[in-house]
Amino acid sequence: RPSLNTLYKTPSKLAFQYDNLSKRLGTNIVPQEGLMNFFGYQFLETFNDVEKAIIYFELNTKNFPNSANAWDSLADAYNRSGEKQKAKEYYEKAKQLQIKYP
Repeated sequence: RPSLNTLYKTPSKLAFQYDNLSKRLGTNIVPQEGLMNFFGYQFLETFNDVEKAIIYFELNTKNFPNSANAWDSLADAYNRSGEKQKAKEYYEKAKQLQIKYP
């Protein structure tokens, strides 16, 4: 389980921690999609820290590539950052996944 220090101060270390845990246990372990989404929106909405929000949302798209919600959340963060083209691309991906996996 990641520490609160990692979750709030250095979320960029999460992928590394889970990769190491997966290697040690010999199976793929990833953080829960809902938990990463929660922290992503905490940083996006509450702390206004788009960079950290993107870290959480990108981790979700890596671990749950067929999740429309993961891509939509990442699009929200890029929209907030002003990167409208990336936001549009990820909203479209979320839309296509929603059609494919309703």
